[in-house]
Amino acid sequence: GVDWPAERRALFGFAAVAVSGKVPRYLEPALAQSDPLTLARDAQRLQVHTMIGAILTRDDDLAKQMPADLALFFRAMYQANRQRVQDALVQLAEIGAALSAAAIPAVVLKGGSDILSPIHVDPATRYVGDLDVLVPANRAQDAAAALCALGAAPAAPPAYHGSSFDWRGQRLSKHHLPRLVRPDWTFPVEIHVQAGPGAVAAVLGPDKVFGGCVPSGIPGL
Repeated sequence: GVDWPAERRALFGFAAVAVSGKVPRYLEPALAQSDPLTLARDAQRLQVHTMIGAILTRDDDLAKQMPADLALFFRAMYQANRQRVQDALVQLAEIGAALSAAAIPAVVLKGGSDILSPIHVDPATRYVGDLDVLVPANRAQDAAAALCALGAAPAAPPAYHGSSFDWRGQRLSKHHLPRLVRPDWTFPVEIHVQAGPGAVAAVLGPDKVFGGCVPSGIPGL
């Protein structure tokens, strides 16, 4: 009964399939009314394109409810994400080794932790944009230096030493250092001093995260 655009109804329909395994009645009409380019754009912007690709890989009948090239796009994004998961494991192993050598405790947060210990039967269902690693605040600069020694560099460094803004004029986050990138790394890396901003930091402080973390299969993380 909600007057949502067809593309948004379709995305919620796919989410329902991912959760329940059942196709809701409104999904096929929503797909028929959706603009393919808008649906692809919105799915990618909301980072559910790989989830949709996983569903369409399993369900040919549902895939036939959309243009063939749109189904191909989603399936290709899902297949590419399978490789990204493997890339993440390789990158995390390198990061873990560097931080362990520097004796820096580290906990992988959010999407990276889902790759290390998947909550989905198929880890490639979830799209991960970067790797977030929490370290003690007094070791954050040491952690950044350890990764820079591997060839990483800030993607957008501060405008000057001590500045609250990067060289683009964007305000720097307080809960993590500037993103680190390396040409051959698939994922940017954020060294966190808090699990997140604002209320997240208040509810889930670093001590609580370190106190509740569990070992991963990767040394140092």
